[in-house]
Amino acid sequence: MLKRLYVPTAWAVLASALLAIIVGGVVRVTGSGLGCPDWPLCHGRIIPPADLGAWLEYSHRVAAAATGVLTVLLAMAAFSRYRWGDKILYLVLAAPALLLLQVALGALNVLWELPPPVGLVHTGVAMAFVGLLAVVAVSTAGPVKWQAAIAQGPRATTYRWVMVGLGLATFLLILSGAYATRTNASLACLGYPLCGRVAQMGEPQWVSMIHRGMTALVALVMLGAVGVAWALRRRVVLTLTVLLAGLLAVQTGLGATNVLLLLPAWSRGAHLAVAALFFAAVMLLLGVLWRGASGEKAFPGLRRLVRSHVGLTKPRIIVLLLITTLAGMLAAAGAAVPWDVTLATLAGGFLCAGGAGTINSYLDRERDLVMARTSRRPLPAGEVSPRVALVFGIAISLLSVPLFLYVNTLTAILAAIAWLYYVFLYSMYLKGRTTQNIVIGGAAGAFPPLIGWVAVRGVLDLSGVFLFLIVFLWTPPHAWALAMLAKDDYRKVKIPMLPVVRGEAETSRQILLYGVALLVVTLAPAVLGLFGALYLAVAVLLGGFLLALALRLYRSPDRVWASRLYRYSTVYLGLLFLALVLDRTLMS
Repeated sequence: MLKRLYVPTAWAVLASALLAIIVGGVVRVTGSGLGCPDWPLCHGRIIPPADLGAWLEYSHRVAAAATGVLTVLLAMAAFSRYRWGDKILYLVLAAPALLLLQVALGALNVLWELPPPVGLVHTGVAMAFVGLLAVVAVSTAGPVKWQAAIAQGPRATTYRWVMVGLGLATFLLILSGAYATRTNASLACLGYPLCGRVAQMGEPQWVSMIHRGMTALVALVMLGAVGVAWALRRRVVLTLTVLLAGLLAVQTGLGATNVLLLLPAWSRGAHLAVAALFFAAVMLLLGVLWRGASGEKAFPGLRRLVRSHVGLTKPRIIVLLLITTLAGMLAAAGAAVPWDVTLATLAGGFLCAGGAGTINSYLDRERDLVMARTSRRPLPAGEVSPRVALVFGIAISLLSVPLFLYVNTLTAILAAIAWLYYVFLYSMYLKGRTTQNIVIGGAAGAFPPLIGWVAVRGVLDLSGVFLFLIVFLWTPPHAWALAMLAKDDYRKVKIPMLPVVRGEAETSRQILLYGVALLVVTLAPAVLGLFGALYLAVAVLLGGFLLALALRLYRSPDRVWASRLYRYSTVYLGLLFLALVLDRTLMS
């Protein structure tokens, strides 16, 4: 019996979840969020009093309760239909888990009197819940004919990934809109689409413009989807894509109406409803496309593609960059950093650095194919096409902008400078032209701790500059030690790294000189009283050992000592910044 109920229940719970979101939007638009100031009762009663706000809020709870009952029924039907170990079962069982989280957030939203952070997470979980249900309905309860591929070939694969980008961008667009609403920034910019002079903009104006910028990004990805659908020459794909674009145009028009007519209730309600429907439609279409992807199982292919795209970003380098960013933030605060600032800065740093690294991979794809050390990267291995890699790098780089702007304008400016410096000056110009490529270009990698410092302090001061200089001077010894190990590869692709052009003896001499300069710069902020005694002691020990390794390499410039210096220099930077954080938090 339960098996037979599975298919209609899968679609019913999706419809019920959308209804709950739409009713929740009406509650928000009418200011009825505290119509029932307690939870789960309403004014201490099961049946609310004769008040419009109470009944609107209560109707949202009823819709959520109906969704909950249907979700439990769906999970029970899934148990009877699938076996343990089946990945589809785990996908379905994620729905009750998200629902429980959503109910808890809804309760906190009421009991804590609508705090914006909780409301924002509440919206995000609701949309994730709807997206999951859409994928579940298509993947497990769709018509049998959907199992056949709608389109095949490289262009079909590109279209699927454009739709993935559209879904992600739409999710972020909805979150930015929810944040603008909950922080009363919806009317911060009365003009449309721009907001006046940048110099005159405050935080509410930036919040509003970030939402409009996300709208432009979604529109851009949507245009790309239409273009790829046209190239596919499949009428059903093109028709569905054009209909989706039309729904987005309606949504954009409602957003403009909200501003130009000063937030009329009908427009705000419709804006929220169409946003939910558009996101659900994107996820439904994506589910259909992925289910019929050339007869291939979606999950193994998805894991492989995710792994390849993450590999493009050079994650090992990003980890070190994020460590120095977080260290800069903690050192600047001297205590706990607000969670929203931490999350926005680190997420922005991951996307910005990942985007720059991806574009660097795109530019170096032919060199990487020749070098043994890099030949297994996603692009030379043929796991990702160059065009997709370039679009992916640009897209995730753009996604970092609203996150950095959320922190503060100076942080966003520094991140933009670092990105431009790495992509254009280092990757496109310096790397193949001068032995000083890693010295001049290394400045890009020195920005993260400075960005972390400015994210907390909001100003550029001498302490932040020292953090920049430490990483700047650390980069040549670290990179040149690696270059000594990989000089044959660099020679093959004609990259003028110092060991290739000037030899190992000169390289080891330069490493020693930069090691001395690094030790001086690491001690200087402690001598000036900017950092404390704990940092000074650790800096002396770590720097002294680095200098000893550099001196040993200078006397015997071979692979053994180059390898030891390279490995130690990686540990050195992490330990130095850990000492700085402990010094600022424990000794202040």
